[in-house]
Amino acid sequence: MTKRVLMAAGSVAAAMALALGTATSAHANAWGHTKVGGGFVYRAGSFEFVSHGEILRIYDHKADGAGIVAMIEPDGGSARYYRNSQGAGTYKDFNLSYAEDTHLWITVCVSDNGKTIASTCDIYGAVA
Repeated sequence: MTKRVLMAAGSVAAAMALALGTATSAHANAWGHTKVGGGFVYRAGSFEFVSHGEILRIYDHKADGAGIVAMIEPDGGSARYYRNSQGAGTYKDFNLSYAEDTHLWITVCVSDNGKTIASTCDIYGAVA
């Protein structure tokens, strides 16, 4: 076989493996970060959601005197708030519990003295 045919076959095999791998997984991990706003820098904080085990990790990246808040709202459910106010360079884990295949909306924001800075918020989707 020529090099071009082998490369094409490899690309097709990789695409099929990716499609099959994603088609069988109903879970969706998510990660995201805060936006610039209200005097706070881009990516002052972030979150990571791991669907297997439903773990939320909130990171505070900047020494700005503020914390990070994440709000999780499941489709058809009530919002819950989770905070990391431990300071720059830290993260805080939360062990959550949602029914399988629950669609979640996760909003991450800077929280300054308990006040959510709306201009820093960004929203992301996940599946438990």
